[in-house]
Amino acid sequence: MADQPIKTELQDFDVDQFRDQTAETFEKYKNVIFGALLAVVLIGGGYYFYSDFYMKPKNENANKAIFQAEAMFQKDSFLLALNGTGAALAGQMGGSYEGFLDIIANYGGTEAANRAHYGAGASLLRLGKADEAIKYLKAYNGKDGYSQAAAYALLGDAYSETNDNEQALSYYEKAAKESPNAMMTPVYMRKAALFNEVVMSNSARALELYKEIEQKYPEAAERLNISKDVVRLEQGK
Repeated sequence: MADQPIKTELQDFDVDQFRDQTAETFEKYKNVIFGALLAVVLIGGGYYFYSDFYMKPKNENANKAIFQAEAMFQKDSFLLALNGTGAALAGQMGGSYEGFLDIIANYGGTEAANRAHYGAGASLLRLGKADEAIKYLKAYNGKDGYSQAAAYALLGDAYSETNDNEQALSYYEKAAKESPNAMMTPVYMRKAALFNEVVMSNSARALELYKEIEQKYPEAAERLNISKDVVRLEQGK
């Protein structure tokens, strides 16, 4: 009996499903990435904490001001994270606080304002405003490769939403190359592979990336079911 093609769960995968999966990936790893952003303050900018007498008031106030916006972001309250609360909402929210856009406007040059660019970009993307998201994500300067890779991946998502596919793919590839690690790098590589396969119709490049994940990150490959992707493409799907 001739071998029957092995069905995989991505055989009918299309662009809309790619974008749905992008949103799911964001939700799954959101807190991990945001933890890396906060770690920049504790590690890369630790002098804010161990040398109070050396701190500038602007930096101190900025880090206090961004706390509520980041808390709203982690709760998926993206509009509140972005804009904060005005007088109309202050009573309902137990007081007013500044959103990411306020932090950027009021505390320019601080690490909190830099983080706010990432938060604003990610929030705008989740609110369906990809064009605006791109501006803020490009302005973010990741102090560690981990968070910079996350920003690149979100830029890929944003350009995908605007149908600028070449730019989207370039940022997915940047994310995969930035500060390689076993947790997030294979996730970004798979996004690049799927985009090559589904959007760019470049199955050969997609297969290369899937096999690279299997070789370099075997545990992640198992978690992400990369073997199914390899089988699908090797069968000529």
